[in-house]
Formats: sequence, C-alpha cells, structure tokens
Amino acid sequence: MAKKKNQVLDEVPIDKVESFVENNFRKILIIVGMLILAVLVGYGVKTYMTNKYIASLNELGGYEISFTKGKKSKALINEFVNKGISVSKVRDYVVLKAIQLYSDLGLTNEIKLLASNLGDNFNELSDNLLSDLNIKKVDANKYLTDSYLKPIWYYKAILDSKNGSDRKKLYKEFKLEFPDSRLLELLNNWGLNS
Repeated sequence: MAKKKNQVLDEVPIDKVESFVENNFRKILIIVGMLILAVLVGYGVKTYMTNKYIASLNELGGYEISFTKGKKSKALINEFVNKGISVSKVRDYVVLKAIQLYSDLGLTNEIKLLASNLGDNFNELSDNLLSDLNIKKVDANKYLTDSYLKPIWYYKAILDSKNGSDRKKLYKEFKLEFPDSRLLELLNNWGLNS
C-alpha cells in the first residue's frame, strides 16, 4: 500500500474571518447591540417630538375653534399666544392671528407688543396690518418696487398722496400694472383717478 502524504493546507480567508469572529464575538455583539439601541432611541425621540408637535397643533386648533365660536377674551388670546410662540413653525401665524383678535377687542397696546415678535418674512404683512389699524404710520412707497402686496401698497399710496400730480402718476402706474384690480374700480368710483 502506498503511504499517504500529509498535505499542509494554507489557511484560507474564510478561516481568518471565522477566527476573528470567534476571538471578538463579545465585542461584535456589544457593537451591534449598541447600534440597534441607538436606532431605537433615535426613533423614540423622533416619535416623541412628532407627537409633542402634533399635540401642540391640536391644542392651538382648539383655541382657534373657540375663537370662531365667538369666545374671545384677553386671557384666552394670551394663552393662545404663549402656547403658539413655543411652536416655531407656526409662531408667526399665531402672532398675526393674535393681532387680529386683539384688534377685534380694541387692545392696541397688546398689538404693538406682538408686532415686534414677527419674523422677517412677515414684516410687510405686519406693516400692512398695523397701517390698517392706524397703529403705525408706514410709507407705502417703500413697498411699490418689490412686494407681494403691491396692489394694496399702490392703493394706499394713492390714498395717502397729498399732491395731485403724485396721485395722478401713481394712479397711471397702478392702472398699467393692475388693470383688472378691484382696487382700481374703487379708486374710479371715489373719483381718485384724477
């Protein structure tokens, strides 16, 4: 019979991986467990924050329902503002709504305080609202070049103009730019077209 030769096999890469896993099994298990725990904690925090945000919006919606039913008081509006200012995504809306509600009650001091809380994106709307309420004198001409309320500012500039030639110039510009505006009809009806 022939003698068998013992062959020495080189360690294949699979054996190296197997050896590494055997030697570091506990560390690998801890790392995987920590990753799973981190994902679960992240998901839990995200869910908590979303639920908190939705609860805040629901609470603000409850106030809005009260306001539409005619329940308007300074205390209720103050609660609405205090809760709404803490929700950053609706903060400016809450302030504008509160300004409207305070104006219904004739509380001009509260309106002045709230108007300063509006973000930069709402400066024009705030100026328009405060101008309409005769709380703040706003030069309408500063919004005639670039504005999303441009027709309203033209209308106000025409009404505010003391000089007849300025009024005519503004009226012509307004008529060219907004020929189908209802505000143009009002100016014509009131005889402010000349």
